Amino acid sequence: MHFLRSFTLWLLAFWLFASGVVFASCVPEDYAQELTLPGLGVVYTGDFRYNSARDEARLFNGVCFTSAGEPSVTLSAPTMHVAGVQAEPTFVAEGATLTLETFTLFAERLSGNAVGIRLRNLSVMSPQFSGRAVRARYNLERGWTVLTGVSLRLGNFRVESTAAALSANRLVLRNARASTCACEGDGPYTLSAPGVTINLLTGVARIKQGRLEAMGLRVPLNPNLRLLLDGAPGAGGSAVIGGPLLAAPAAPEPVGATIDQGTKVAVPLQLAPWASLELGGAGFAARYPTGLVALLNLNLDRWRAALGRVGPGWRADAIFRTPLAPGLDVDLSTTNRDWRAAGFLHEVALSLNGARRLTQISAELGDTLVLSGQLFGALSRQTLADTLVASPRLGVKGSALYTGAPTPLGTFGLRTETGFTYYPLGSADDQTQLGVKLVPSWRAQSGPLYSAFSFEHQAVLGGSPFAKSLDRLEPKSFVDGSVAWVDDHGSLKLQGRYAFRLAGATNPVRIARLEAARTFSLGDFSTVNRFTAEFAGLLGPADRDIDAFVRAETEFVLASDLELGFKARYDLLPDEAGLKLLEVYASYPLTFSGLTLRPFLGLNAAPLVTGEPLPTVTGYGLSVAVKSCCGTLVASYRLHDESVRTAFDVRLSP
Repeated sequence: MHFLRSFTLWLLAFWLFASGVVFASCVPEDYAQELTLPGLGVVYTGDFRYNSARDEARLFNGVCFTSAGEPSVTLSAPTMHVAGVQAEPTFVAEGATLTLETFTLFAERLSGNAVGIRLRNLSVMSPQFSGRAVRARYNLERGWTVLTGVSLRLGNFRVESTAAALSANRLVLRNARASTCACEGDGPYTLSAPGVTINLLTGVARIKQGRLEAMGLRVPLNPNLRLLLDGAPGAGGSAVIGGPLLAAPAAPEPVGATIDQGTKVAVPLQLAPWASLELGGAGFAARYPTGLVALLNLNLDRWRAALGRVGPGWRADAIFRTPLAPGLDVDLSTTNRDWRAAGFLHEVALSLNGARRLTQISAELGDTLVLSGQLFGALSRQTLADTLVASPRLGVKGSALYTGAPTPLGTFGLRTETGFTYYPLGSADDQTQLGVKLVPSWRAQSGPLYSAFSFEHQAVLGGSPFAKSLDRLEPKSFVDGSVAWVDDHGSLKLQGRYAFRLAGATNPVRIARLEAARTFSLGDFSTVNRFTAEFAGLLGPADRDIDAFVRAETEFVLASDLELGFKARYDLLPDEAGLKLLEVYASYPLTFSGLTLRPFLGLNAAPLVTGEPLPTVTGYGLSVAVKSCCGTLVASYRLHDESVRTAFDVRLSP
């Protein structure tokens, strides 16, 4: 019986909406009687009976009510009961239709007064969405509707929400769960978020702190995800959520410079709104040992923490941040990195941080200036070359970034950084470090031609007893420049760096590089050709940081299925000259029922040419795509060219 009643309500609501007779306004000529309700509006009806002793009226043979305020509200029902007709009128109607500008509500039961209208067991229809709610409340004065127990069809999405706020141009969902599943029951994954704001005019949904839930796991999405819903202007037949994934929420860092832990690839699993667990691996670059990642991240309002294993060793970081004023914060933090590359660092720090962005310094030019500063104190402990270094650190830092407005001659910028640190090691061993950095820059574009130049100079007085990975500064002075020609078919780039300050007999030409790329497409066939030449090692004394080589690469893609590439590298340094790389790599999809696997493998055949017995592996990876009634779930991982690429996408077209 309940199913039949609900189906009837849905059918009637759909018929009213689709046929265009949604009673956008009452037509007085269609009704024999008229009743004015003080403070509410006018009711038109076929007939009514008024009881003066009780000051109540019963309306029959069709009822249409128009509110007195703005925006105007129209209500229609077969019958209506009104109490307090002459004083403070209230009304009740069964099987009523409420029209609010661009959307319509059809309720089993409706009641109202001068403040608002309440609905129970209702359907909601609009050009952008349709669905049901357990209850709703419309505020006559403010013109918005609050719904609870909401279930909607929104483009390709089926959405459930504990509550929703609806106005003429906006729908706000609270504690929402969404799926594109067209199958019965729960699909293999859902999207959820504590808050979703949808612009009904543009179809753009802003999702705050969303996550993907699949197979009992919860994976955080971009914390400020924007999604264009199907059916909206400019929307296609599907949407993609994700992109580079598998980078977990930013973990706290020490007062000093960021300590490198190597390339990390980990899947963040949401355990609770304030906790996530990273599982994966780290240290994929050649100079880092490979290790497991099992890291617990906590985010409790002003507290953040990262605890667990991360590749090279154990990590236990925590930070408490409290704002004092706009742009001014106080941080209390502890940093513990128990691995050799970080010097087994242990630190507790207290810092005062401030930042301010100034726009339009000159109203005519529109320049911008960003100022930041930090005052800090820390107790630091580090092991360097098997020697323990422990000392307080007291310091102050400041920086300014100026960016000029674009001109026909290009854009000018200037970055300055100044820092002073005092290390009270002992009365006779106290150290200080003063660093001043100046970086002017210029960039310009003229059609397909791009140019950029900068000069960086850092002067240092004194020094630090700790490693440069923490806070030790080094004098430097060099100039960078690049010129590039980029069009739709390819690019050509020249890049160079020259150092004016060097230690010992090292090469002042740090970079001297030529890069070229060209693309070609014909039907389902496309190819990309790249050429790189590095000459820095041939232009001065050799040192371990300078290279010289030529490298060529060709990559083919056929109908988006077969990926095939060839790459060769020949080193030019006299002591290391020879063929170092003769690589072939390939990727091809293997499709099964509802599942597509795309393995990737790269092999270096240069050892076969140079006399080594076996080729070596230069890259590997796998992409997995699972099709279901909810769309396609894609997860991929690739290690190639000493870099890692990961993706986790949901293609939402069912």
